[in-house]
Amino acid sequence: HTLVIVKLHHAGPDGHGPIYVDNVEVASMGQLSQKLADEKRARPDLMLLIRSDGRTETARLVKVLGIARSLGITNFGIAAQPPSESEEG
Repeated sequence: HTLVIVKLHHAGPDGHGPIYVDNVEVASMGQLSQKLADEKRARPDLMLLIRSDGRTETARLVKVLGIARSLGITNFGIAAQPPSESEEG
């Protein structure tokens, strides 16, 4: 399988930080969908690894999974970064 990595970050004033596909920032969920569709066409056997920090909203993660599934991407994994001790409060 060919690995494609999507990174989600919580940073930003609205809590919706940047999204990266293989270290290239995408500006919107629509652009993410287009990029993943292009990757799927080029590499039908791709595996998607979604990396999120511990403070990324679950709804945002679910949205990315929904986009992937709608494009026929069925091989995926989630690698979550737990919050640091200072973030846990």
